[in-house]
Amino acid sequence: MIVVGEHAHERERLAAAELRRYLYHLTGQAMEIGPYPGDGTDPVLAVGDRNSNAVIAALVEAGALPPEAPAPEGYVIRTATLAGPRPVIAVMGGSPLGTLYGAYRLLEKYGVRFLLSRDVLPPRVPADPDVAADRPDRADSAGRAGQPGAEAVRPAAFVVRDLDLTEQPAVARRGLLPWHDFQGGPSAYSLEDFQRYVNQLVKLRMNTLVLHCYQGGYPGEDINEPFACAARDEDGHARYDAWLDTSVDHQRWGLAASRADDLAFGAGDLLPFDVLGSDAARDVASQPDARDHAYAKAATMLRQVIAYARERGVEVVLGTDFDIVPEALRDELDPLDPAVLTGRVDDILDTYPDLSHVQLYFSEVNEVTTADGAKAYTIVRDHLAKRAPQVRLVTGSWFQEERFPELAAAVPGDVVFSTLMPHDMTVRPEWAQVAADREAWAVPWLEFDGGLSEPQLAVELMERRLPELRATGVHGVIGILWRERAADANVAYLARDLWQAPGTVVPAEGFYRDFAAATLAGTEAASADVADAGAAALSALEAAGVYGFAGGGMKTSEFHGWGFAGEPGASEYAERYARVRTEFERLAALVPGGAEGNDELAYWLAFLRWLESYWTARAIVPGARTWADLHGSGFREAIVAYQDMVRDLPGLGGLVSAAGGRWYFGDPAWPRCVKDPLRSYQDTFVAGLPVAPPIDVIVRSTPDGAALTWKAYPGREDEVAGFHVDRAPEDGSEQFVRLTEEPVKDQTYDDEVSGHYRYRVTAVGAAGSESPPSCVESVQAGDADDAPPPRVLLLPARDQAYADAAFPVSATVLGSRVTSELGAHLRYRIIGERDWHKVAMCPNVRGRARTFVAAMPAWALTERGVEYVVVASDGRHETVAPSGVPRSVTVLPQPDPPVGVPQNVTVTVDDTRARVVTWEPASGPVVAYRIYRGATQGLPPGPDTYLTYVPADCQVFRDATALPHASYSYTVVAVTTHGRTSAVS
Repeated sequence: MIVVGEHAHERERLAAAELRRYLYHLTGQAMEIGPYPGDGTDPVLAVGDRNSNAVIAALVEAGALPPEAPAPEGYVIRTATLAGPRPVIAVMGGSPLGTLYGAYRLLEKYGVRFLLSRDVLPPRVPADPDVAADRPDRADSAGRAGQPGAEAVRPAAFVVRDLDLTEQPAVARRGLLPWHDFQGGPSAYSLEDFQRYVNQLVKLRMNTLVLHCYQGGYPGEDINEPFACAARDEDGHARYDAWLDTSVDHQRWGLAASRADDLAFGAGDLLPFDVLGSDAARDVASQPDARDHAYAKAATMLRQVIAYARERGVEVVLGTDFDIVPEALRDELDPLDPAVLTGRVDDILDTYPDLSHVQLYFSEVNEVTTADGAKAYTIVRDHLAKRAPQVRLVTGSWFQEERFPELAAAVPGDVVFSTLMPHDMTVRPEWAQVAADREAWAVPWLEFDGGLSEPQLAVELMERRLPELRATGVHGVIGILWRERAADANVAYLARDLWQAPGTVVPAEGFYRDFAAATLAGTEAASADVADAGAAALSALEAAGVYGFAGGGMKTSEFHGWGFAGEPGASEYAERYARVRTEFERLAALVPGGAEGNDELAYWLAFLRWLESYWTARAIVPGARTWADLHGSGFREAIVAYQDMVRDLPGLGGLVSAAGGRWYFGDPAWPRCVKDPLRSYQDTFVAGLPVAPPIDVIVRSTPDGAALTWKAYPGREDEVAGFHVDRAPEDGSEQFVRLTEEPVKDQTYDDEVSGHYRYRVTAVGAAGSESPPSCVESVQAGDADDAPPPRVLLLPARDQAYADAAFPVSATVLGSRVTSELGAHLRYRIIGERDWHKVAMCPNVRGRARTFVAAMPAWALTERGVEYVVVASDGRHETVAPSGVPRSVTVLPQPDPPVGVPQNVTVTVDDTRARVVTWEPASGPVVAYRIYRGATQGLPPGPDTYLTYVPADCQVFRDATALPHASYSYTVVAVTTHGRTSAVS
């Protein structure tokens, strides 16, 4: 049983609920939460402090616990006995937040590992054969099913461990700065993604989320994000455009616009929508007041993020560059004008009244003197002291520690000093100087933005740098990064280091052993051979990656240019990653099931295949002399490997960059992708041809054979009169034979056949000339299709929800079968119950056909929590995802009161045939309205009909994606801060 006080703080109740959920996965026991049960022998977990929990108070009085924890965010975890033989594990925090940290630390002692992208739980043991039918993919006629996973399992029984742990943070301000600018980072996050991110920060015992908002960017590149506004007119309207990047809108840093079908080699199958981007960016440009709508929609999301984070003990810090304004304002506004400075800060305070810190950066260009910067900071600090004394000012900059002494002499002592450290985390002496007199936050680079397609493990580097940084006395350490899964090890090491006692170090080798045992071997009790081999592989990966390359660190092959002469170092890069792949293959031989049964191994091997294939192609391509040489270079293999590597939303963003088009900084000498250099070479080969060959050939299996699609060469479509399709056995026993007697006009072809075949397509010109063949694609067709079961891409999702709030689940089903053969179901059950329930999943009304969505029913979101899996089918095989422990959700009481129903919903058609939906506002604490579109009247709102949201002060939505002559039904639902929804309109 878990004992929590009757009047416990909400964070203490969250701690108890999280303990119940995780221990259920570890033990199969759904512990009750309530008052002390009295005498007995069953173990008790007591959560809180002596003021909120009578059990802890009794233990303190008996001398089994100290009177209090060592610090507000510290905790004591101790095993004791109470009332005879009943064992008690007490989690006593110095505050409710300290208790929550202690609960997660206790779970770590039971083998759970918390990472930025996910949780890693110890595996369950095989179950008895007689319960093997207890599975979620074997449901009865009522939709009930049993135990999830590929085989039935039984968790281990809960065992009380002898624990005595007293810990407190070494650094007060601990957090992350996910930087907005690339699709491979937070630019694509929606509200739920930020909420999940906050959940993981708390599990990592971090308390700060810093966000940066561009308002001008560079003098030569206008970058404006809508989280804050530098200037408004007298009516409150923004005076310039701002945006959240998507894969097609407002490209910067050279990102080319890419829709799902634009991505090379079928990579678009992984995208849930045609355009990758935040819900806050969806449908913005088509609204009547598009400019103001962009700001209002982004602010609506961020206010909810701030509220959600604060309830969990995480402070959100919003920053922007103070010494530059957007390009549209540069001729009339001086960014250092006191009215401009205070006006920008006022806009932030008005938009986000719950902020406790505002950060102002010297922009990356650094054209403002330190003296002028000190004046600006003093003006803003004095303004805050009058306007919002509870809000503190934080400085910011890129690599500008040398400014600290002059700033310190001129800026009031309550201003927090911060800057991004050098890329290699060198600790400058200025940190110790400034930290002695004022609060200082250092920002080490956990990733370098010039190498976001490469591994960037930096644990061995941090082993040297972070203790030195802590020794300076800094009050905060905030790691800057973009990705999640690729940065897991770095973030976990940083989080652990920030709780180290002075003078102590987290050994890199020991950390890698633990990380390997938990993530690669799947258990903290892994054999020494597995842990050693895993640590060696991870160390080799760090040495080969950005932070260890060539022994000098901070060199990235991605950042090196190449032209038509080829990249001189390409072969060396490929060989370097091939050597590391050998280390991971050696590890795979030691792990039961190898890479096929271990997601972490599969991830790193795919990562290394991507890099090896990419650099092999870049070495080969300059010597290509024929179209066939080009397509045999390895570019296709590289993108297929990248698809296998995708595990999270930043991974999808990286895939868009790799399989779409991108020149870094707009310079063709610095490609960060496959498609653009490949297209450049393709153009040279087709330039002299009368007819260009087709591209993007995709072959999928059907129950009756194979289905082909392709595209005419871009820009050369007019010269094509038709296409021919050729087929040959995969084993090479026969030559290609022509399937089309006459050229086909369409860019599709269905072949009724059974067997393992290769296909290619040629284009035919009006005069009868024929192009070289396309690249060759293979498929197991018809009855001969014995391809592996489908892969399910189940992106990381938040694992905390509120009662009376929607909880959607999304999964993308991948494989070689045609889309019409794919399907998925959501299987769920209340924690502690035996019966599973199922609900069909279907694509979103505007989503891609391979992504399926469904909502957890409201009745299942009880205080006991819920667990779920997705069962996907390709018509032949089923896949349960996740394959091991099901996902689960802690359900919290709904704190918001009910809200009214939006009234008088009306739909009209404007001059462009777009549908315009209007309504009257709902009563109650509404923060937004969700818009749903169905094909039939009365269709209930759900994730399959969801379009987007609009801010609470907006009662109009223009649907520019509606087909002109189609019939639709629209529903508007009011929603509160904690997701409570109104009845349907």
